[in-house]
Amino acid sequence: MRRTSEPRSTAQPPIATPMVAARPIAVTIAEASALSGLSRSSLYNLIAEGHLCPRKYGARTLILFDELDAFLRGLPLAKDASR
Repeated sequence: MRRTSEPRSTAQPPIATPMVAARPIAVTIAEASALSGLSRSSLYNLIAEGHLCPRKYGARTLILFDELDAFLRGLPLAKDASR
């Protein structure tokens, strides 16, 4: 016997939200190297000199994205080579 009085769902389907590229909170040394253009050795030197303060999670060494960004933005501007 077929039931005809089943309640219909009134729930709306979820609204699709566009994917927005989120800035990471922290990056690995390899990711920091790729993002900044600095070599892994340079990053480890900056850590040893106290310019960057890494975080550890197990065996992973992480650098806060905002800290890397602030360091790079604090570097002096290059002189215009076209003059």
